[in-house]
Amino acid sequence: MDPSLTSVLYKTILAVCPITGMMIGDWNDKTTWLLTYDPAATNAQKAAATTAITNFDVVAQNNALVNAAAQRVASVASYSTDARYTNMISTLHNATATQIANFVNNNSTADAGTKDILIRLLLMVGTLI
Repeated sequence: MDPSLTSVLYKTILAVCPITGMMIGDWNDKTTWLLTYDPAATNAQKAAATTAITNFDVVAQNNALVNAAAQRVASVASYSTDARYTNMISTLHNATATQIANFVNNNSTADAGTKDILIRLLLMVGTLI
């Protein structure tokens, strides 16, 4: 299963009960799902966690994740026909760290901390494309 599904389940349980760990043995057999409760968890919270597991629809949640991913892909694909986007990606991919820093510093009115964050983000994005 998608690791994102594990994250969805974890957040669902954490919303009703403090836990320190979770293990999924078999996604199709909820009796293999194990929780490690935070010592502060009350019996009511533990019961709520059990209910959350019982009500967790693996197929529906997985389908929601797949649909969201497909929408992200379609969104990115729609940009690929825009010359401004492709030019920006090409420029970013081929730019040096100094060029990116100079561009941000010369074209942004943001404070120094924000500029630094933007530079770092652009450098990270540049390595992903």
